[in-house]
Amino acid sequence: MPGGLNESGLIGLAAFPVIKFTGYSLAGYFLKHRYQDPTVSSLKFGAARTALGAIAGIAYVFVVGSLRASGTVFYLGLIPVRIAEWLLIIWIFFDYGSQETRPARRVKYSMLGAGWSYILDLSIIVPALLIPDWFWIC
Repeated sequence: MPGGLNESGLIGLAAFPVIKFTGYSLAGYFLKHRYQDPTVSSLKFGAARTALGAIAGIAYVFVVGSLRASGTVFYLGLIPVRIAEWLLIIWIFFDYGSQETRPARRVKYSMLGAGWSYILDLSIIVPALLIPDWFWIC
């Protein structure tokens, strides 16, 4: 059964990486102030987090998508993936080479970041649920 996005869905899909980049840049700004590190670029953080998310997300879709998991199982399975992504990106930008590393703080911010990733996902999930004919099937 073929399916696809209509014009509204295509616009939403194209806007999704922009929304993620903006949201992750805001997270970088937040972390920059929490870590008191003025050398970190919020925009570079946002770009790196967006790229990491795209790479990990595509890999995740290939692995879990082949299992034909439900939407709920799919999103619950993303929890450890997203925490790992945030742990890595925070370590790279804020803890790598630092004299003072606090793993508990990195874990806390990684869990907050994973929640933030889910909130940003709402920008594509809510329209898909609310806009009639956003996704067509024939």
